[in-house]
Amino acid sequence: MRYIYNDLIAIISGACLLFFACDSPKQIKPDDSRFTKMLLVDNLDEPMQFEILDDDRVLFVERKGKIKLYDPKDNKTKIIADLDVSVGYYSELGDQISPTGEDGLFGAILDPNFDSNRWIYVFYSPAGGKHRSIVSRFEWKQDSLDMNSEIVLLEIPNQRLSCCHLGGGLLFDSDGNLFITTGDNTANDPRGYNPIDARAERSNFDAQRSSSNTNDLRGKILRIRPESDGTYSIPEGNLFPKGTLNTRPEIYTMGNRNPWRLSLDSKTGWLFWGEVGPNGVLDSTGFGPRSYDEFNIAKKAGNFGWPYFIGPNLNYWNFDYLTNTTGEAFNSKSPLNLSANNTGIKDLPKPEAALIWYPQTKSDEFPLMGSGSNSAAGGPIYRNNDFKNASRAFPLYYEGKWFITDWTRGWIMVVTLDVNGNFESMEQFLPKLKLNGPIDMKFGPNGDLYVLEYGRGPYRLNPEASLSRIEYNSGNRSPIVKISSDKLAGADPLTINLSSSGTIDLDNDDLKFEWIIELNDREIQTFFDANSQITLKEPGTYLVNLKVSDSQGAEANDSIEIVVGNDSPEVGFDLGNKNKSFYFYGDTLLYNVEVLDNEDGSLKNNEIKADQVSVNIEYSSYEEEGLNDLLVQLKQFDAMIPLQSVVATNVMNKSDCISCHIENENLIGPSYIEISKRYTIGERRYLIDKILKGGSGAWNSKMAMPAHPEINELQAGLLVDYILGLKSKDIVKHFANSDAYIIPNPNDKIFDNKKIFGSLSHVKLIFRASYLDNGSSNAPQLIGSDIVVLRNPLIPIINFDVFSEVEINHQIFVSRSSVIPKKSGSFIALKQIDLAGINEVKLDLSILSESKEINFGIIEIRLNSSDGKLIGDLRLERNGNNSLLKNNNIKILNIEGFHDLYVVFKKSTDLSKISNIELRSLHFIK
Repeated sequence: MRYIYNDLIAIISGACLLFFACDSPKQIKPDDSRFTKMLLVDNLDEPMQFEILDDDRVLFVERKGKIKLYDPKDNKTKIIADLDVSVGYYSELGDQISPTGEDGLFGAILDPNFDSNRWIYVFYSPAGGKHRSIVSRFEWKQDSLDMNSEIVLLEIPNQRLSCCHLGGGLLFDSDGNLFITTGDNTANDPRGYNPIDARAERSNFDAQRSSSNTNDLRGKILRIRPESDGTYSIPEGNLFPKGTLNTRPEIYTMGNRNPWRLSLDSKTGWLFWGEVGPNGVLDSTGFGPRSYDEFNIAKKAGNFGWPYFIGPNLNYWNFDYLTNTTGEAFNSKSPLNLSANNTGIKDLPKPEAALIWYPQTKSDEFPLMGSGSNSAAGGPIYRNNDFKNASRAFPLYYEGKWFITDWTRGWIMVVTLDVNGNFESMEQFLPKLKLNGPIDMKFGPNGDLYVLEYGRGPYRLNPEASLSRIEYNSGNRSPIVKISSDKLAGADPLTINLSSSGTIDLDNDDLKFEWIIELNDREIQTFFDANSQITLKEPGTYLVNLKVSDSQGAEANDSIEIVVGNDSPEVGFDLGNKNKSFYFYGDTLLYNVEVLDNEDGSLKNNEIKADQVSVNIEYSSYEEEGLNDLLVQLKQFDAMIPLQSVVATNVMNKSDCISCHIENENLIGPSYIEISKRYTIGERRYLIDKILKGGSGAWNSKMAMPAHPEINELQAGLLVDYILGLKSKDIVKHFANSDAYIIPNPNDKIFDNKKIFGSLSHVKLIFRASYLDNGSSNAPQLIGSDIVVLRNPLIPIINFDVFSEVEINHQIFVSRSSVIPKKSGSFIALKQIDLAGINEVKLDLSILSESKEINFGIIEIRLNSSDGKLIGDLRLERNGNNSLLKNNNIKILNIEGFHDLYVVFKKSTDLSKISNIELRSLHFIK
């Protein structure tokens, strides 16, 4: 019944929109669970642009020259053409300067009458000595393009001497006009602002010769009408009427830096696109505004300002590179192109402001877009009228909204405009969805949103590079399946308990369960209970699949692997009778590693050799909130892989670092190995600032390094430590399986890189041991690990786990952060602390003021709850200056084992003249 009601609402709303021109009822935002991302094909090699055919086949291009066709009927992809394209940088004589660049195959699009004429238009940079990009027409015959049918419609001369910006978008409108995007083909300015170096020998650094040149096709959106004879005509309404002196009639918009994906609103005819900005991170008088990427709308032909204006027409200043002096600010009311490299008119049309603009730091105007490197790509406008018969059309909630994405940040935003095309609001589409380099996005005939992902690393094949579609389900939703087992490996026979706990149906339908157990593609067992205990007798790797069906026929799957015939090794660190929570400077730890494997034997009996066991002892300043997740990951790694390598990889994978750098290969920037060889530990601060603030010119690169505001100081330090450590990565110390380890004193050089914010309190001592067993002929090798984390006995209050009825005072320096109790009975707590050998606790405590009425007088330390066993307390006393306590140490009872430790603040009526208190840290003392 609920679906009939929803359908009626949709019909009434649609009729209102289509026939009566009335205001539609306010649409309710659909639940995220109604959208599903379906992977179509992955492991693509630099995919750039795609088009969806009426029969749901998808045509897409890869930068290195291949044109491919994906057919959903057989789920296969075939190559229909492989063009010989230029992909690097070359001198005017044809000598290779760099094997990788932005040139190549940019896009392909079908003629509006493709069903009858079989024409396809391709935008690419042909290989060879002539520096140019072209738009050509080919005939598509059967399964391939007829290469002999090529007709060049349009040639765009460019330079291949240096980076970059070549655009590459193609789009037909309903009148048969072809839009083409071209970049400014200009190297980045070394100042980080607009490239306007007008010196003759530096013309490749002058966007005035391209974007603001009315007689040049670069830095533009062009609009032409292809004719049947292979030529083109100029439609009415372009920026300059045909025949205007020193102008090109093909220009629809000018003043573009690097426009990417184009979209047209089928209702209004307005043109939309994303545009990539420069790299400056600071506003500077005399130079110009910080960098902004833009999302733009053109309701008619116009000038969009680059390189004189950016964002909401923020102006740059003229700059004389010969004398290194600043001139006047460019005037948006009467812009002039006075560059010696300009071949067009000097008086330019007034610039249009961007619809949306956002910097690398957090945007004040559009904060939802986040921070970090940016690369605006664009996306489609949704009109329900375009999908009348579509089986999975998006709901009317999205009517007239613009779906936009960013190649670097990986989100999709939905932008709402008013009837005049002005920005109204923005929301994130599917916030849990993370895309890997989204580079093109379109709605398909069935109403699905298709997304092409380039991947994270530039100029190479990325396994995550893929074509997917996001489907909307307006009716019954498939169950969400969760599967688990109490054991994932063990000797044969192995008895396991399988569970479907966590499986849900969002529509509250009754569910049916079907478990299928397979070994070597053979079905071994099937059962239909929600949970079950089974015994697996034969050695090997079993696939356990759970299919869950609801009462309306929708189904979903989840699976896990179970290894039988090989028990996971048991690895353990024994620290003797030492405290298992804290390390103490100068202390000696007599540790011993124990390894037991049911098949291989034990380390103790020498059946497992000492050199087969990895033991590592490291110090880490990793953040508290990420430590538990890190420890889970570390258990999957050999202990000799440095902890900072795992941490740094995590940070890099969550940022845009991998887009420009990898460990041992040059991409846009130098490899990490090269960086490690160039810099010393004394330049650590410089490298941290470079990561945080960006920069340019250090490696004679034409590309500036962007700022990384999403990376904090601690993470930047970890990255630098990882990079600098690569120069000695082959010299990893192998610790003995049993030894005496002396914990160094605070001034030891081992802590040099850990002194962030002037404190060692956050540094942890981490013992790691691992063993990879031998496996068997029928079962794979398994790794066993143990990790022991000891923390500094000085615990800043901000690192406590529980806070109740206290005011938390955050400071930049963690040692100065504090808590102030609000009432008698307020408490803070540390979870699972070993108190073995601890005799007292020192409090960093002060009295705020004696003028206020007393609230507290006793601090208690209790076990497991705020009213648990009392093991020590402190009655507050003043010294002469009323600011510090005479004695702030608490003697505690000798307690064994791990416990939750509670610090409780209580009122004392007989100490009525003592003021409020402030607690900054606890120091555990042996």
